[in-house]
Amino acid sequence: MTNSIIGSLLSFFGYRRSEHKERILTRRKIENASDNELLLMIFNNLSKEHSGIPEEIAIKSWNRSKQAIYIIWLLESEVNNGGFWQFFVNSSGKFYYLIPGSLELVGASRFAQLTTNVNSIYDAHASDISKKFDTTFESHKSVLSKNLFDDFDSEFYSLYALEDLHQIQVKFIRENINDFLD
Repeated sequence: MTNSIIGSLLSFFGYRRSEHKERILTRRKIENASDNELLLMIFNNLSKEHSGIPEEIAIKSWNRSKQAIYIIWLLESEVNNGGFWQFFVNSSGKFYYLIPGSLELVGASRFAQLTTNVNSIYDAHASDISKKFDTTFESHKSVLSKNLFDDFDSEFYSLYALEDLHQIQVKFIRENINDFLD
């Protein structure tokens, strides 16, 4: 009887046993995922883990491996969409200080060095940027694209030919599989 009451309460609050099972990452799921599916599967699982919890708190509660994969995903999403300026002005930018260490951890040393250099430029201009910060897209672009990051954007894109960041992360996940299990 107790199980049925608990089940009813969980159901009432939106919990579905099948959804929970789908969310759990097992060794078998990770091992059977293709290289193309693996990063997305890990990122989606991490996103679900912090659902309803402030992102900063969730990230701080994760091990370094989970943090690294999540943070690198954020970086790539922003930079490949709008460059480093977009990364810094969007909410992902609050994690900029974690990027070089995350890249180094997974074995992407060239990307780590690049982001260390980008971060030093950002740090040097952060007060100017925040003074001129406006909420419109065009003002973000005009403040941050004063050649601060343009060369770094180009270098970031060209690094993919030297370091396959996707494959580096896949290899890292497969070598550290226990860090990603639920």
